Amino acid sequence: MGRGRFEWCLVFVVMGLGCAGRNVVDKQITTGRYGHILTNTSVWSADGKWIVYDVRSDVAGAVFDGDRIERVNVETGEVQVLYRATNGAKCGW
Repeated sequence: MGRGRFEWCLVFVVMGLGCAGRNVVDKQITTGRYGHILTNTSVWSADGKWIVYDVRSDVAGAVFDGDRIERVNVETGEVQVLYRATNGAKCGW
């Protein structure tokens, strides 16, 4: 199956989630053509400006083949590599 526009896993932030009576806005913050896999806890930085994730080749994250852990700034979209595996090693949460 080809990788179409909607087959890539992208990270989104929902602003105002859980705030009754407020508008909820989805904001796409990454554009990398690889899976962005979030763990189920501790993905936010202490200042609330960064989300940490590991990368994988498949959308579902079932293929454990990522070689790096990244973070993305939710305000600017800046991506930083926090860790890169070497010598064929794989990494993730």
